[in-house]
Amino acid sequence: MRISRINGKRTITGGLVLAAAFAAAVPASAAQAGTRVTSVQAAPRAGIFGCPRGAVCMYYTVPTFFSTPEHSWTAYRCYNLVGERGPRWIFNNQTGGATATLSKSYCPQSGPSKTIQAGRIDAGDITPYNSISLNP
Repeated sequence: MRISRINGKRTITGGLVLAAAFAAAVPASAAQAGTRVTSVQAAPRAGIFGCPRGAVCMYYTVPTFFSTPEHSWTAYRCYNLVGERGPRWIFNNQTGGATATLSKSYCPQSGPSKTIQAGRIDAGDITPYNSISLNP
């Protein structure tokens, strides 16, 4: 299998993976009509850094395109951070201006806190924080 660029688009060529991709990408009606498919465009990843759109994700290391989050939260509520110590990266991939709030208290939150705006990453020591809240 080989991934290459043709006219600015990524294409996959060669191997059994290509045959399976063609079978999935071509509607039966097109295949029966003799339509020839020459390339399959790679599907975009859901979300950024492996974090689904609308979620807040926590990582052990700096998030990259191929990252898998340690935690992923999606509901607007408070979550206790039990046993989390040391450096962490938190990515707020929520939409519509939704925020995430780290608090030094357990749920329900009170006391000192830090807010992470939508589309932002916060890096630092998670040890002093005991909860994270997703806010609309």
